[in-house]
Amino acid sequence: MLQANPRFDHSRTPIGPEKDDVLLLKGIDIVAIMAAARRHAKTTAISVGVCLTLALIFSLVSVVKFTAQTSILIGNKQIRALQDMSAQSNLAAENALVDNQIEVIKGERVMLAAIRGMKLKDDPEFNGTEPPSIVTIVTRFIMALNPMRLFQPAGESDPDYKMLRTVVRRLSDAVVVSRNGKSNVVQIAVTVKSPKKAARIANGYAAAYLNDQIAARVEAAKSAGEWFRARLDELREQSAKANRAVEEYRSRNNLVSANGQLMTDQQLTQLNNDLTQAAAEVVSKQAQYDNLKALVESGRIDAIVSEALNNSTVTQLRQSQAEATKRYNEIVSRVGPKHEQALRQKRQVEDNEKLIFQELRRFLSGFQSELAVARERREQLSRRLAESTVTANSANAALVQLRQLEQQASAVQSLYQSFLQRSQETMQQESYPMSDARVIADAAPPLEPSQPRVVLIAAAGVILGLGIGVGIGAYREVSDRAYRTADQVEEDLGVDVVGLLPLLDTVVKTNNNAGPGLRDYRPVQAVDLGKYAIQHPFSSYSETLRAMKIAMDMRLTVDGAKIVGVVSSMPREGKSTVSLNLAGLLALQGSRVALVDADLREAGLTSLAGLKPAVGLGEILLDQASLGDVLVSEPGSSLAIIPATVKHDLFLSGDLISSPTMAALLKNLSSYYEYVILDLPPVGPVVDGRAAAHLLDGLFMIVEWGAVPRRVVRSAIASSPAVHEKLIGAVMNNVEVDKLKTYEPYGLDSKQEEIFSRYYR
Repeated sequence: MLQANPRFDHSRTPIGPEKDDVLLLKGIDIVAIMAAARRHAKTTAISVGVCLTLALIFSLVSVVKFTAQTSILIGNKQIRALQDMSAQSNLAAENALVDNQIEVIKGERVMLAAIRGMKLKDDPEFNGTEPPSIVTIVTRFIMALNPMRLFQPAGESDPDYKMLRTVVRRLSDAVVVSRNGKSNVVQIAVTVKSPKKAARIANGYAAAYLNDQIAARVEAAKSAGEWFRARLDELREQSAKANRAVEEYRSRNNLVSANGQLMTDQQLTQLNNDLTQAAAEVVSKQAQYDNLKALVESGRIDAIVSEALNNSTVTQLRQSQAEATKRYNEIVSRVGPKHEQALRQKRQVEDNEKLIFQELRRFLSGFQSELAVARERREQLSRRLAESTVTANSANAALVQLRQLEQQASAVQSLYQSFLQRSQETMQQESYPMSDARVIADAAPPLEPSQPRVVLIAAAGVILGLGIGVGIGAYREVSDRAYRTADQVEEDLGVDVVGLLPLLDTVVKTNNNAGPGLRDYRPVQAVDLGKYAIQHPFSSYSETLRAMKIAMDMRLTVDGAKIVGVVSSMPREGKSTVSLNLAGLLALQGSRVALVDADLREAGLTSLAGLKPAVGLGEILLDQASLGDVLVSEPGSSLAIIPATVKHDLFLSGDLISSPTMAALLKNLSSYYEYVILDLPPVGPVVDGRAAAHLLDGLFMIVEWGAVPRRVVRSAIASSPAVHEKLIGAVMNNVEVDKLKTYEPYGLDSKQEEIFSRYYR
């Protein structure tokens, strides 16, 4: 179950401590997250349980309160006199109106009116005279612990004012004003200890708002009326002033008008008409005079024109002439032209003709006089027209300014009339106050309490517990710098993981002197721990040791004995236990094995094997003892142990381990044994293991599961290229099998694990 498939890659990638050890930053693995959740499920469950319990306790000690709600429909009407002067309403204006009214409802003016109307200053729940609850006591105690209260200045000392502010604050906390969706309905919810009181305060609060609306409307109407009256006085004065300016300008510039038209314009028009008529009359009389003159000069009586016929004298003479001519023609036809009677009649015709021409000459002279008069009149009209034109041009120049003055006067008069009408409307509204809002649903006493919300508080406690549990788990995951899986070791260190050694049942307490993050495992019976593989040869622990043997045989192709060192990055990682059990298992399989305790400073292997030698490896290397004096053979086994004695004054242990004497000793041992296993000091704190690396054929790195920080292991290996080059593989020791399942999300299920574990006994 704990075997890792050995993969022996001879091309190693050098590692260094600069590699990032926070693998969570490499990507998001859902399966890994679920595995982490399983690892910290207990902590999360405890956190959820504690928070849920606290939430339920809070619900039990909280004060029970009830919520009553009333609904108000907000209109969009204004004082008409002001509404006419404003822009047309739109959706944005409607929304702004509702939002503004919500702020008015929540305002202190309405709140103070509600307090006065319902006498809430006498209510112990609002004036602060009721006994405090447990939650209130705890809250006050926490607030009292605030050191900033010592630096806050003293407030108002008047008790009535302080009580009023307390009532305002508590009522503000109890009242919630909200808008119902996108409608114009505003809901007022009041939360207090009594259901009837909640309904009474909600309805009273709504009534206070409506009364405030009416008062505000009346106040606005009065203010508007006063403003209109003042404005009307100003406009009246401005209108009178504008009219006086028009009349004064008209009089100053002699701009007299009749029927809406200036006299100069009327005179100019009349003169134009008269001049036209005079000119036409001159032309007519000139033509009549010319025709009559031509008639007189021609001497032809039959050519008399119509102008001459209009003369009564000429007409009578022509009639006499016609009768005389008729008689003459009759006499001639009877007696002939030379008859005395015919001649006498002829003289009469000629006399009449002379009289006609005399009358025509006199008539022509009268026509000539009339023509002269017409011409004179035309000339006079022409001169008067020229004079009037000059006067009219001057009047027109002044008329432009007059028109501007008249327009100004007309505009002021129109504005005055408009304001006068609106003033009358405002006065009418003052006498008929009305609110634009109305209550559409009265508050009723609720049947069930609204606080505390046990389900919501419990859910909040669960969520808070989950958050705390997840936070603790995340902190543990991020702060966990130890190796938990073989993949982490292989990816991080660039070496193969030969296998996983489970935590033995005989391991007990932690040694606090082992250093941060390191566990000092002390066996109850050292002999049992050191011979665990021999006593349990078919266990998973022994199977991992066999995998180490296979790795040695495959990697180390040397002639003769295989000299292998067992190291760790830090003390107390179990390398001595692994070395002793590995050597014992090899010996159990029939191999000749020499086990050397090369840790001259701690001699952990010697202590684990239960040996108390007088001399050891250090004395051999110092030529103070021989191999025969030190070598200890296991009874009934092919295992021989070279123990070590602890010498605290041996500060040159690294030189001794890497000395030619040590090389000669190993060569000597390789001639008698098939495997020479060296339990070396940890490569992190001392250099002994690194110094002896060149004497070895290979090395096993023991990595304690979940204990040593990754950076420490990487630094220990990276500090010695020789150690890294000689590494056969890594072995994870003291693996907690139950916890390992949560770090191996792709492992075996319970049934497969049961089948798999049948091979171990």
